[in-house]
Amino acid sequence: MKFLYKMERKFGKFAIKNLMLHITILNAIVYLASYIFQLDLISYMALVPDLVMQGQVWRLITYVFVPPNVSIIFTAITLYFYYFIGISLERRWGSFKFNVYYLLGIILTAAASMISGFPVVGTFLNLSLFFAFAMLYPNMEVLFFFVIPLKVKYLAYFDAAFYAYIMIRGTASDRIAIIGSLLNFFIFFGPDIYKMIKLKIKVMKNRSRFR
Repeated sequence: MKFLYKMERKFGKFAIKNLMLHITILNAIVYLASYIFQLDLISYMALVPDLVMQGQVWRLITYVFVPPNVSIIFTAITLYFYYFIGISLERRWGSFKFNVYYLLGIILTAAASMISGFPVVGTFLNLSLFFAFAMLYPNMEVLFFFVIPLKVKYLAYFDAAFYAYIMIRGTASDRIAIIGSLLNFFIFFGPDIYKMIKLKIKVMKNRSRFR
């Protein structure tokens, strides 16, 4: 992306370093405040288009800080995973490119929500980081359920199947959230995916010729 490199030369100094650390800390604070003080913060932070149109414009940003709605242990694991993926991408790309990737995801997810009228939270947006991570580190192994070693690319296939299932069987709101949160991934990696598919088709054709 030549345009992105030009933008980095001009605006790179404004990039937020360790962006994912700040995001996961805010997610953790929201979760703990809701859990300890029994506060219904999520209802004030989720991106609800009707309420945004009534003046609650902060929701266009705060939906990113809505934590996963699971137990405290799984929330801690999930947030650490978000941080690990985010910091790995930032080290590979640099702070500016990672900022652009995540900010683009925020904007596109919010736009999809506002256009469709369906509420969203940041869960799908943060999970979309995993696809970028899998593209860059496909053969890295992680411990699935802390026991089974699996390559990242296989977990990405599982995630893709899960997204496809929700697209088919989920609600319209789920579909909008998935589409909006993955647009940044396809903008960044679409050309590479196209080349990979084209190469595999070419290899298959060549194999069939020699059989």
